[in-house]
Amino acid sequence: MRIRFMHLADLHLGFEQYHVPQRAMDFQRTFQRAVDDALGEDVDFVILAGDLFHQRTLQPRTLQLAERELERLRTAGKPVIAVVGNHERPMQNSRESWLDYLAGRGLLSLLSPRYSREGELVISPLEPTSGKGAYVDVGPARLYGIAFYGATLPRMVADLAGYLAQQERRPAFTILVMHAGLEGVLPNFSANVTSTDLAALRPHIQYLAMGHVHKPFELDGWIYNPGSLEPVNIAETAYRGGGYLVDVDTAREPAIRAAHRPYWTRPFLRLALTATGYATPEALHAGVKRHLAEQGEARRRDEAAGDRQPMVEYTLHGVLQFPRDALDAQQLEEAVREALNPLHVRINITATPPDYEVAGAEAEMSRPELERRVLRDLIAGDGRYRGAAEALADLALETKRMTLDKADPAAIIEHLRAGRQRIMQTEQGDHANHAG
Repeated sequence: MRIRFMHLADLHLGFEQYHVPQRAMDFQRTFQRAVDDALGEDVDFVILAGDLFHQRTLQPRTLQLAERELERLRTAGKPVIAVVGNHERPMQNSRESWLDYLAGRGLLSLLSPRYSREGELVISPLEPTSGKGAYVDVGPARLYGIAFYGATLPRMVADLAGYLAQQERRPAFTILVMHAGLEGVLPNFSANVTSTDLAALRPHIQYLAMGHVHKPFELDGWIYNPGSLEPVNIAETAYRGGGYLVDVDTAREPAIRAAHRPYWTRPFLRLALTATGYATPEALHAGVKRHLAEQGEARRRDEAAGDRQPMVEYTLHGVLQFPRDALDAQQLEEAVREALNPLHVRINITATPPDYEVAGAEAEMSRPELERRVLRDLIAGDGRYRGAAEALADLALETKRMTLDKADPAAIIEHLRAGRQRIMQTEQGDHANHAG
């Protein structure tokens, strides 16, 4: 048996990153390139593992452009199988999302099981009229899906594994599409499922198509996460997300060959200069200009850089020899714009006056590590929370990241609820162990 498919996730269409309208078009163009690739490679179907859209409320143009690309796939006879991500869940007091609308139009198949009033997991085949169900068969492959379920996901995974174990007839190849965070992949990331949770699925699922974590990863030859199709945060350029072109041939070993393909083309420059050693603001500004001139020259020599305006993050770190308020951030931004002609500039000033210089082991820490250490110590200073200081610090930092990334408020609330539940469960376990 042979099949070929494209696995995409976290497209975040409609996202005007840093309030720059051109970035929304970048997200759309990247999707177009992925669709071009899927059509050129003659895939049998395309998987969208959640967060096709960046938010629940859409601009008409965003919906229109998404429909256009999905129509291209439908016209070519390439089914699209999708699950709802945390960014596109139904609005409050509504039972349907924009993905339900697209499913009703026949542009994609929307998968996820549900629970009955009696608490039983309902696994039903795709209903052609609504375009929704728990699973769908495409050729010799059967695809199940699980939408973003937050803290209830481990239970659903266990119930699905139990259902699959009871099935006497098994398809030639089984795929599960799931939008969920896997524990241990990213630091300070609120995961809602563990490798232990997923292990129960291993005998029944040959390919687990994940989304939600924006960093690409592969695990044990069956779990695949392509990462965000376009960087949602400039920090995500440290690992280049994209999509998987997957070839399956059950007559060979290993049966799965997944090639990761990046699609975004906008340059991202993360530049940094130490302020240590510059005695005056004027000297530091002159040093910044020299540094930027070197970067601009290097970029002009780099043929691969192209002529697209870059997104630039410029950081000043180290120890200042003068008061912090003597630095002019606007002047720094103007220097970056003059040297690099960027689409957008972010100025980060993490340099500290000598009074705040850290020493010893803390001096070797990265800024995120130091921030976590300080936050943890502040929390631990309150005896009520000392035992949960590590977990609370991680929860606060991930909430901060989601807020800065303009995550959907409901997703932030769900993240806080799930984090609170995990901390309470940990504390209850610690109390039980202590009592024992």
